[in-house]
Amino acid sequence: MIATFDNRGVIGGGFNHPTGGSCDIRGASADIVLPQPSWMTGTGTEAASGMFLLECSGADGTDVLLEGVFLLPQIAVVLAC
Repeated sequence: MIATFDNRGVIGGGFNHPTGGSCDIRGASADIVLPQPSWMTGTGTEAASGMFLLECSGADGTDVLLEGVFLLPQIAVVLAC
């Protein structure tokens, strides 16, 4: 899957399933949670998490909603002078 969002707010890309099915991405939304770095909170959470929803149009005219979740490593660098 490749989805892009440019500075004009245009969403594009496509989704190709391993079985051969595909659809064109025509809309998207996402929620992301960025926790404070662990050195600020004393906790061990160092990952951003969230969910996404992609609206797609299939080649056969069907509308498809693709939903997923993600967990992304978060790295915080502190420069003390």
